[in-house]
Amino acid sequence: LTCDHAMKAFEEMVRLLMGEDTIQDEKVMSGNPLTVLGVTVAVEHGKVSLWPEETKAKKWLGQVNEALRTNKLTSSDAATLAGRLSFTSQHAFQKIGRAPLRPIFAQKHSPIKGDRVTERLRKALLWWKKFLEEPRKRTVNLNTDKERVHVFTDARSTPPRLAAVMEIEGELHYTDMQPTTTHMRLMRERSDNQIMALEMMAAIFAIQSFPEQFRGKTVFIWIDNSAGQGAFNKGASKQDDHNGLCHTLWHLAAELDMEVYATRVPSELNIADLPSREEYQDLIQRGAVWVPPQLCLTDSNQFPVY
Repeated sequence: LTCDHAMKAFEEMVRLLMGEDTIQDEKVMSGNPLTVLGVTVAVEHGKVSLWPEETKAKKWLGQVNEALRTNKLTSSDAATLAGRLSFTSQHAFQKIGRAPLRPIFAQKHSPIKGDRVTERLRKALLWWKKFLEEPRKRTVNLNTDKERVHVFTDARSTPPRLAAVMEIEGELHYTDMQPTTTHMRLMRERSDNQIMALEMMAAIFAIQSFPEQFRGKTVFIWIDNSAGQGAFNKGASKQDDHNGLCHTLWHLAAELDMEVYATRVPSELNIADLPSREEYQDLIQRGAVWVPPQLCLTDSNQFPVY
């Protein structure tokens, strides 16, 4: 009752200062759970849960299905859809939806003739279709800090090699591998010998090689490539292949219930530089344990549909 009274008092004050039509009655809410711009927030026993509000998710899904059915998405519709999905993905699910938003924002700013849905946009819409059909619910425990794990990642461009060194409970574990021809074909040809893409791939390689050590943890990924670090923290990139790698990392984070932070480390302090250059003696002397490498990537231009 106190909460309802306070909300009504605030509502009347806003209308008095800014006009009677400033706030719609259906927009004034209080209590638990509470829906904010399409995201439902519930607080219970020291936990906060967030998920897309059901009616909003169905509405957005209808827009996505219509664009897929007609093979058309106007600039104005793309702007509306992107804005709604952007808030939802950012505040409820870390960065998991940021990469598939890029093609929708592109349709807003630079639609092709006839507002036709491109193949890139179609893949993004298919990902959002699946996501909205089975919305994810994220729960954060406010009373318990997740255990922290640190992993250093590195890549070499010529010849290409990926490496990761994980520190957990005072012990070191490391792994390294040469990416396959199939892996390399996922990336665009560039004059930098793909070093940024390889550095990003090394972070994904680390998660896939140490999944159980990372599950349910707070994971700090130490990377010495500033551009790759920035792309991960944004959750998206203007380049299609980098964008796909961003999405893969945040998809893995959601699957493993990880909190992820991509953090900069100077190259000279990056211990993963050793296995990326196939220098192992120092790691062996420190008692580091080698772990078999794992790397499974599909076409990084294609957003995984799950």
